[in-house]
Amino acid sequence: MMQSSLPSKTIKNSKKKATDTSHKKSAYGLVTPFVIFFIVTILIPIIISFAFSFMKIGYSFEFVGFDNYLAIFRDPLFIKSYTNVLIIMAGSIPITMLLAIYFAVLLNSAQ
Repeated sequence: MMQSSLPSKTIKNSKKKATDTSHKKSAYGLVTPFVIFFIVTILIPIIISFAFSFMKIGYSFEFVGFDNYLAIFRDPLFIKSYTNVLIIMAGSIPITMLLAIYFAVLLNSAQ
């Protein structure tokens, strides 16, 4: 038993390519303002803050490496604060998830 296959025909459509490029241009035109806004307001400040975290800032900038991070992790007040945040997270996330599931089931069963 032999199977035969039909030869595949490719149809070239030059109009499709023209509309694809115009759609791409309009998509880039719509996305570009957001990308510029994101870079200027979020990405650049994060990079600058990360760079500053390795420096001692006073009248001049002095590179101190990881000394700032070591000072923070050796501070008992930071450890206490971090522990409190973990306790609050451990309590609030499950409660929030349970309430969200409860209301989702409640809204879904009302239909």
